[in-house]
Amino acid sequence: MLTAICALTRGYNSLEQYNTLINRNNCIYEKIYSINPSLYDCILFHEGNITEEHQSYIKSKTPNLPIIFIDVSQEFDNCLNKTIGIYSKSTINNQGFTFGYKCMCRFWFGAFIKYTNNYKYVIRIDEDCYIYSFPHDTLNNLLLNNIYFSTGLVLHNFNDHDYAYGLPDCTNAFLSNNNINIKVNDLPHVPYTNYCIINVEYFRNCELFDKWYQYIDNEGGIFVSRWGDANLWGIYLILSNLIETNFTEDKRIKYYHGTHNSVVN
Repeated sequence: MLTAICALTRGYNSLEQYNTLINRNNCIYEKIYSINPSLYDCILFHEGNITEEHQSYIKSKTPNLPIIFIDVSQEFDNCLNKTIGIYSKSTINNQGFTFGYKCMCRFWFGAFIKYTNNYKYVIRIDEDCYIYSFPHDTLNNLLLNNIYFSTGLVLHNFNDHDYAYGLPDCTNAFLSNNNINIKVNDLPHVPYTNYCIINVEYFRNCELFDKWYQYIDNEGGIFVSRWGDANLWGIYLILSNLIETNFTEDKRIKYYHGTHNSVVN
């Protein structure tokens, strides 16, 4: 089964504004796709605002990297913009995040899974991430070791209380409702999700993950309190115990992350 290399990107007014995305695509071609093109599809999810002209331009800049554009504009519907929750609340800190940013967090927390039914793995490489090193045995190692979630970096001693108000309480309510005998009194260490590999075949068939996704989505904390996808994945990996046996932090992966102007590993 193919692996999808994915990003969620946006449409811009001018062609020059796609330079970051194009540089990302070129790095993917050089470090991943060209080594074994039969393994991969390259998907760009977008908000429905990348015109056919702009799509053609992006493709022309990486002619040997066949790109599939998928419109996910329904995931950016204003009806998702909840303003009140049972556990979450709006704070001064999270009010500065745009609706589009919160939709992105929701998309990468779980909404993307229904768009990747033909794949076993999704490699998320965000628009501002340039891959420097991707060992060619990466996917095979995940398969042999039964790894469901891999990242290049775990953020330790992570403190995101200002942007995750109510998330521990919401999590504990979920655990109680599902008879899971642990407590989450703080936010756990979280995977750096701008690059990660997810076994979507596993998660699309996992009843507990589906319950967790629906519970969080119904609460609306992603929109009310800006709960991030990294936090939500980090908590799930702990509450499901996947972090003990089915998770890896692969330090062999090296890439540049533009948002923080830093090199990972």
